[in-house]
Amino acid sequence: MKKLITLVASLLAVALLTVPVFAAENQSLAVDITKISISNEANNDLLNAATESSPVNGTRITTWDNTGHATQRWDYSESVPGKPQHYWLKNSANRSYAVTCYGTDGQQVTLQSFTRNMTTQPVKFINEGGSSFNIYGLANTTYILALTTTGSYNGAPVLWKGSNNQNNQLWVLGAWG
Repeated sequence: MKKLITLVASLLAVALLTVPVFAAENQSLAVDITKISISNEANNDLLNAATESSPVNGTRITTWDNTGHATQRWDYSESVPGKPQHYWLKNSANRSYAVTCYGTDGQQVTLQSFTRNMTTQPVKFINEGGSSFNIYGLANTTYILALTTTGSYNGAPVLWKGSNNQNNQLWVLGAWG
């Protein structure tokens, strides 16, 4: 009888521990958005949607000192089927717009209407500093152009440029808060 009670208690404990784990797994699969700040390795300025309110189609991307505004907060979602390390990068101030990865060398990076377009909008996150440093290169999907800050002043444009092995093409991902 003592063994039966011990067995029932053990099975009950396993069942109670299992249900929350499965519930958490199902919940985490549905929620794949992460809020981050993205600062430039060369000057610590934050990636910024250049607007005083809510971004719209064509909003330019710049770097700026930390203002605490939602235009400097980013959401990324690893939802690009079959493309590991590719994320849709949306501005938290208006998630209807995402960073667009098409263009030519030297073109200003802008936000465009988010359409889940696999050829123009996912950004490739390339780990450049090991997982402990959170340093990444952010490239377009053809791996030719890299997100590049052009200065260390408020409003410095962010352009798609060819790789230059410099810190102005490295970005530090940090938790927002």
